[in-house]
Amino acid sequence: MLFKLLIIMKLSLMFILLSVLQAHAGVSAQRSITLSMRQVEIEKVLNKIEKEGEFRFLYNYDLNSLKKKVDVDFEESSINEVLNKIFANTDLTYKCWGII
Repeated sequence: MLFKLLIIMKLSLMFILLSVLQAHAGVSAQRSITLSMRQVEIEKVLNKIEKEGEFRFLYNYDLNSLKKKVDVDFEESSINEVLNKIFANTDLTYKCWGII
């Protein structure tokens, strides 16, 4: 009886560990962003990134900072790198949530 319980516990732990590793691998493997735009509003940059299908943004459409025009030129960049660059010198911030 005790042996059977230990086997079940070990198997359960192994499945949990494998699930966590798989989830971590999925987040790490998020595709990078390649984007080049000149003098466009931040809101349009966010819309373009969303159209690529990988990311979704929730924000207040009335924020004046979204109207700031920026130049973006990214090749194989992470979403964090892109957002840090386009939000530089604005009052905009972000949080990332991953859904797996």
